[in-house]
Amino acid sequence: MEENKKDNIIETESDENEKEINIDFPELSSEARAKRIYEAAKTYYNGDGTEVDYRKAFLLFENADSAGADIESCYYIFMGDARQKGEYVKRNYNKAIYWYNKAIEKGKSLVMSVKAKSSMILINTIRHTRIS
Repeated sequence: MEENKKDNIIETESDENEKEINIDFPELSSEARAKRIYEAAKTYYNGDGTEVDYRKAFLLFENADSAGADIESCYYIFMGDARQKGEYVKRNYNKAIYWYNKAIEKGKSLVMSVKAKSSMILINTIRHTRIS
């Protein structure tokens, strides 16, 4: 397992050859840690003060979600799209649907909910086409 640590961000290579990322802030409460990870993810997603890095943003959003951060639905859509298309991370339709469902649960925007639902329909169509 390869490890690369920079500015409290720890990147590792998992057994599946997919990069994983964690952030090490032992001095923070779990709520503050989740918020810090989420803010780091948005920084890489938007390129605020750094180069845009969607792979790193995806991994940080995933980590922020696991830590309990309150993530906006548009970022869940990004994560679902990345998993559906195999961009920045390995394609995984089940995980794509999981992220789209999270976007729908947030439900603050009708447009985001429609996007998530239509993406799930597309995935199910792809699955059905492969079976037939």
